[in-house]
Amino acid sequence: MNTLYRPEMLYSKGTFIAGGELLVSEEGLVLDVPEELDCATVRVVAMPGKALMPGFVNAHSHTFQRLDRKSV
Repeated sequence: MNTLYRPEMLYSKGTFIAGGELLVSEEGLVLDVPEELDCATVRVVAMPGKALMPGFVNAHSHTFQRLDRKSV
């Protein structure tokens, strides 16, 4: 079953959109929200007072620990 997220604010295309919606498939793919949506076939998650933003990539490294260990 697809899931429709309804946050108070949705970050999209570099800006926040009030009352935006995000439709996600069971596999985790972001889908287009159709003009008319049958809420009986979609799980709706209301998110009042929340903002929804894309996840951030964790790009940190522990290389310094490897270098420090070898210098002892």
